[in-house]
Amino acid sequence: ISLPILVYTTAECSDSGLADAPYETYTMIGIACVIFAVMGIEVACLRFLVAPQYNSYGQFKLMGRRCGFHTWLAVAILNSVIGHLDIFTTTFVFGRVARSASGACRTDRLNIDDIWRLSV
Repeated sequence: ISLPILVYTTAECSDSGLADAPYETYTMIGIACVIFAVMGIEVACLRFLVAPQYNSYGQFKLMGRRCGFHTWLAVAILNSVIGHLDIFTTTFVFGRVARSASGACRTDRLNIDDIWRLSV
């Protein structure tokens, strides 16, 4: 919930009346902190889930093939990073659309469909 609020409050209005994604250093540092916090929570949860998985299945598998723990962990982390980046890029678009639609960027003549089409 904090990331959409961060993007909404730091997005700047452009001459076209649409909000631009924030690319200031402090905003990007804040976003990176949110990403690392979420990944930290996920790694902490993973520590509790790996042992029961290994005890239940007796091996690590990727697409039905046995693999070592480090290979499985690398693929699991890569999958998680890709999933989180999808959420974060969607949040950037949502923040731009919400800021533009709120009237903060003087887009009275544009409806939400036009703002969404121009933002994406």
